[in-house]
Formats: sequence, C-alpha cells, structure tokens
Amino acid sequence: MSPRSPRFQRTSNPARIRLTRRDLFMLHKVFQFRLLDASHLTKLTEGSSQGILRRLHALYHHGYLERPREQIRYFRKGMNRPLVYAMTAKGIRALKHEGRVPQDSRTPKSYRSSLGLEHRLGISDFLIRLGSEKPESLELRIETDICSEKESTENNSDLRWACTIRDQGREMQTSVIPDAVFWVRSAECPEGILYFLEYDRGTMPVKRRTLQQSSIQKKFLTYYASWKARTPQRKFGCSRIRVLFVTSSPNRMEAMKAQAEALNRGRGTGLFAFTSTEVLKSAPSVWKADLWCTHTEEPRTLLDF
Repeated sequence: MSPRSPRFQRTSNPARIRLTRRDLFMLHKVFQFRLLDASHLTKLTEGSSQGILRRLHALYHHGYLERPREQIRYFRKGMNRPLVYAMTAKGIRALKHEGRVPQDSRTPKSYRSSLGLEHRLGISDFLIRLGSEKPESLELRIETDICSEKESTENNSDLRWACTIRDQGREMQTSVIPDAVFWVRSAECPEGILYFLEYDRGTMPVKRRTLQQSSIQKKFLTYYASWKARTPQRKFGCSRIRVLFVTSSPNRMEAMKAQAEALNRGRGTGLFAFTSTEVLKSAPSVWKADLWCTHTEEPRTLLDF
C-alpha cells in the first residue's frame, strides 16, 4: 500500500456536506480518544456499519478527519486492519462551532511513528471495551485530557501531577502522566475506585542503574510516593486508587511483578495490578474475567479490588 493509494488521498475539490448529529458525535469521539479506527466508531455510534463507514469516508474527504500515514505499514504487510482516524483543525472548528469542545481546544499531536500509533490505539481499544462491556450496575467515568492551545507539551497535560522520590539517598523531582484515568462506582463501593492505566509496549526498560532516565521501576516509585502523599487522591477527588499495567507479553509481566515486589521491601505493591495484551484480547470481558494479577495473589477481576 502506497501513501498515494486512494485510501490515503483526498478527493480534489469535494462538494460541501452538511454535518449531521451523528457526524458531530463521531468527530467528538475521535477528539476524546485522539485516535480511533473504523471498528471503534461502529461500536460507539448508532446505525448500520455500512452507513457509518460511508460517513467516515465523507468526513475524511471533506477534511474533518485525517488518516495517519503511519498505519500504511499494516497494509504493506497484508494485515486486515480497519482504517484509523484522527482529528484535523477543520474538525476541531466544527466542534467549537457547535459548542461541543472548549473554544481553546487544539488539534491533538500527530503520531510520527507506528509504535506511537499502536500505543494510542491500544489505549482507545481498552477504554472502549470498558464502556461497551460495562455491567449496568456500574457507573463509569473516563477522565479526558482536553487539548487546549495552552498545552504546548505533554508536561501541561490535565492528567499530569508531580511528586518527589528518592534516588540513591537524594531527593529528586519527577512527574507522571497516566495513559488513561477512569473512575468506577457501584452499590457495593459507593465511594468509587480510581484507576490509572499504563499501556506498556515493551520499549521502556524495567529497571536502570539510576532513576535519572525513564523506567518501569521509576513509574512504580512515582506512583507509590504520590499515593503516600495523597497527591492523585486530592487531584481527582477519590481516596481509593489502583494502577493497572497492560504489558506486551507474559514474560515482561513477570519481570514487572518481580520489580514491584522489590519496591520498598514489598510495601505498597498492592497498589499495582498486571495483565498482558495476549490475555486481554482473549478475555470475554474486561470486567468479569480473572485478568489482573498482583505480585502475590491469584488473578482477579477488575471488580474485586
């Protein structure tokens, strides 16, 4: 598949279209999730799949949505994967005009590598499964990271917070930005539980000699230190929190569990739970299946924490 393929070339001088409520709904979902593929949007949107695909095609050719070029490598390999969509400046303007996003919203960052695109799509897939498979008895709220013109870098993310950790006896300032944040409440747990998602693609070392560079060990220490300081609890207004790691392979998951066990001589390890993308994909439900492991206990469901 070439970048010049008709799938990735817009129609020249297309006639104007009138945006429907369904069009605006789909644009808003792409804005919320940053990246969605056609299968995600057919799950989220009411109507026939063929009708939805036709409207996505029209929104792309009229400049409201973009098809990131990084996905081309999947077509080159012969992989049967739905087309991926991202927002454009024109799409953002349409949402602003309808009052569906803040007036200072901007186009989310582009994805310049296939790995970054895979990472974002994995996050979107997990969050959409949360919503589509959610039991009716649960209340689910996903915290979104609004893209505003004031946010020139990820350091200004709405989901970011800072804390202090210790490295070789010295204090150092660090920060964390979860890949996603969601909040769940039920009759059995009226105060709710706040979950932070870390979608791991296997590119970050589990441990380094020092904490000056990024590592999974540094993430553990940052989450643990901020949990003790109650920083995320105050930021998001929920006292019970868990950090979920979706790892790239079972072997990597075991390495991360071992590193979590070594954290502060085993203290605070109940904060973290792990699963792998392989287990997650084969699970009939992200809520009811025994997917999540801590360093000591048998796998449990998301509702057992």
